[in-house]
Amino acid sequence: MLTVSLRSLGDDMIGSLDENKALVRRYFEEIANQGKLAVAEEIITPEHITDIQSLTRKLRAAFPDFHITVEDQIAEGDMVATIFTATGTHRGVWQSQIGPIPATGKRFSHGGVRVFRISGGKLVDTWGGADTIAQMQQLGVLPTPSGGAG
Repeated sequence: MLTVSLRSLGDDMIGSLDENKALVRRYFEEIANQGKLAVAEEIITPEHITDIQSLTRKLRAAFPDFHITVEDQIAEGDMVATIFTATGTHRGVWQSQIGPIPATGKRFSHGGVRVFRISGGKLVDTWGGADTIAQMQQLGVLPTPSGGAG
């Protein structure tokens, strides 16, 4: 007869969830905040390394003080959801979704959520969103609403 301790299974799962959250925090701290592109090779699957390094270079060229603050994380199974705040000062050309935007010298701060899937100790998938409209408004690229509704 096989006996399995549910307590030990629970402890292993908690350890794994904490490790997954730490891996995601490492992505934000070392790659996004510090620009340590070589870390991508340690924590991201090979098919995504080039894209992450390219995105990081573009962000840090436009916003040299770019910083992500992890506000909260929730882990379940092989997924980690992270609520964050992004900040930075627009000092270089930003290759945005709407085209290149010359430096404005303005600061931005906006929130976002990113979900990561982890397998074999590496980040394998990610998706999420951020309030880039607020970012564009703070940089003066888009107008801010004037007045209330209606």
